[in-house]
Amino acid sequence: MKQDMIERHKRNFNKEACWIYLAGPFFNVRQKEWARRLTDTLTKRGYLCYAPVEHAWLEKDPQKNATEIFERNIKWIKDCSLVLAQLDYLLEENKELGIATMISNSTEFSGQANRFEPVHLPDPGTIWEMGYAFSKNIPVIGYTLEKGVALNLMLAQGLIGYIENPLEVFESQGIRWNLVKEWKGKKI
Repeated sequence: MKQDMIERHKRNFNKEACWIYLAGPFFNVRQKEWARRLTDTLTKRGYLCYAPVEHAWLEKDPQKNATEIFERNIKWIKDCSLVLAQLDYLLEENKELGIATMISNSTEFSGQANRFEPVHLPDPGTIWEMGYAFSKNIPVIGYTLEKGVALNLMLAQGLIGYIENPLEVFESQGIRWNLVKEWKGKKI
């Protein structure tokens, strides 16, 4: 079924007429730099992009501008032909969520120790945007910056496809559709 959705979108996608909405976290320097790099690269390659990161001045006072930010992003999602969503979001130091893992030095249960590993989860706002796009029949392609990301089955099922690196998939000649595949990663 997913392959049918990818094929249908492949036939209907026109780079010169279709807008891409870039969904993802834009909270720390690394996230903003990546989002700007992605926006700049896609724009230089001829894609039309709605990029909330380009309007970061609104986010300087999110309480004051919350309604404007929300309404603008909804309008952009409604107007786009594709949502490109970053699926991982590592919280900044000392704010990380973690999962406890058991480490064993042998096949027995002796010698175990707890260790916390960072969890890379989609940003809650990105999750909302993905769900809204899905409800409007707008295809969502996801990507991650980190390896080993786990997705909730609802998010995984809502994607028409997953890509390893948008910079390799969105070329100036068009989208390399052979690199768009179904999410095969871990599900939680």
